[in-house]
Amino acid sequence: MQHLLRLITCFLLSSVLLASSVASAQAELLAKFRQTRSDFKSASKNRQKKTLSKLSEAIDKTQDEGEKKLLLMAHALLATDQDDVATAEEDYKKMLQSPSDLIEYAHFFYGELLMNQKRYDDAKKQFEAIAALSPNAKLELDSKFHLSLIALDEK
Repeated sequence: MQHLLRLITCFLLSSVLLASSVASAQAELLAKFRQTRSDFKSASKNRQKKTLSKLSEAIDKTQDEGEKKLLLMAHALLATDQDDVATAEEDYKKMLQSPSDLIEYAHFFYGELLMNQKRYDDAKKQFEAIAALSPNAKLELDSKFHLSLIALDEK
């Protein structure tokens, strides 16, 4: 299990560092996040719970703010995949309290969570915030697509 935790952390860290230095890697980061989530979903419920527990322990132990944000992102995504909305929302809110390289991704995935809960007004705020944060074309495009889906669903 510790190996899985290290793998997730290393993967997320390397992806974020790569994404912040190479513009085309932004889309790859989003795809990697989605693949990690897919792999987690295919694991047993017991293994998922153990992974979340290990991530929680690592979040509490780490003193490095950058590492803490990475672990929080992984925890939020995996909590979302376990339908633990309250935990995921708490994680996203913590991430959004201070700037980081992951803040636009926190807005995006938090927006997805809210959209799936049919909390459209809150979801719109998350997707709209992405455009103001950075010129991440892939996330901005995906956010506009989600805003369009919300508009259609609200009619």
